[in-house]
Amino acid sequence: MSFLDIFKRKPNNPKINVRIWINQSAKDKACIRMAQADKTIIFIAWSTVTKTYFQELFIKQKFTNEILLAKDIIPSRITERKFVFLERHYDHVKEDIVLKSLHASEIIAHVSLSDPLLSQFNAERIRSVLDEMGHREEEYINHKMIDKSIERAMVKIKNRSLKEKFPAKLQQWIDGIQ
Repeated sequence: MSFLDIFKRKPNNPKINVRIWINQSAKDKACIRMAQADKTIIFIAWSTVTKTYFQELFIKQKFTNEILLAKDIIPSRITERKFVFLERHYDHVKEDIVLKSLHASEIIAHVSLSDPLLSQFNAERIRSVLDEMGHREEEYINHKMIDKSIERAMVKIKNRSLKEKFPAKLQQWIDGIQ
């Protein structure tokens, strides 16, 4: 580190720790474990579809953790609370605005290879490679190559969303994000 490095602007975006699960069941179990371990964690969804799904899951488990839509976050209300995103937004700009408002240094985001966002790249190929390597369901994936694929899927959806409709499941998810 040189003397001039102290004048460099530090990025004010929190680090996004993306935990990629092989399927929805594995993602559900990870969220359940987190909710069991800490009743104060706030879970955040971008889509009403995702929020409703996890609310029903948590009710079955008798968990009291809050599940909020990202658009409903009031940063001053959740200061010094832990929060976990249940998905990624397809638009970096909108995602960054919310993440910055939380004033966190790191954010955990759970993503499944079966999430609607990931339908825009070859998740089945990744799943088959992981199966061949003996990947277990209870292990999450955290790899730059897959993170880059997710980033490309986000850009692809953002660029196409104004021009055309997507397959039903993906379109329903996109329509649920406000």
